[in-house]
Amino acid sequence: MVVEDDILITDEIFLLKPRQLDPQKIGFQNTTGFASPANTHFKRAIDLNDICIINKDATYFFKMTTEAMKGLEIRKGDRLIVDSEHDVVDDAIIISWVQGGYRVRQVKFCDHYLILYPANPEYTAIYVYEGDQFHFFGVVTYVIKGVLP
Repeated sequence: MVVEDDILITDEIFLLKPRQLDPQKIGFQNTTGFASPANTHFKRAIDLNDICIINKDATYFFKMTTEAMKGLEIRKGDRLIVDSEHDVVDDAIIISWVQGGYRVRQVKFCDHYLILYPANPEYTAIYVYEGDQFHFFGVVTYVIKGVLP
């Protein structure tokens, strides 16, 4: 069976809004009246923005709403971190506007066209030629997966 409608839902696109940490809440709470010896070793809380985000002004979250990339273990419900200013190379996973909607595909550059190919045989490759309505949105840089049953 070939899936015809694999457009991402636009309500599932979010601009990254990093949370500001309150310096008063960083470290261990003093409940005994004595400072914790661990406070001298505490640097700051881990922040996924520091690990996963290269350019916060050009970074968006997408929620994967199809199974088009399941062969690469990107499944429906996963969150994609997308950088709209990252360089695009062959085999990069990209978000693009093509054939009337946002799509997640790997890209292959050919002489006079692009191939946007899925990682699921139930979905079809999309060939993009000069003059076609195509807009590059960004490169997927990270995938956040939930693992709860």
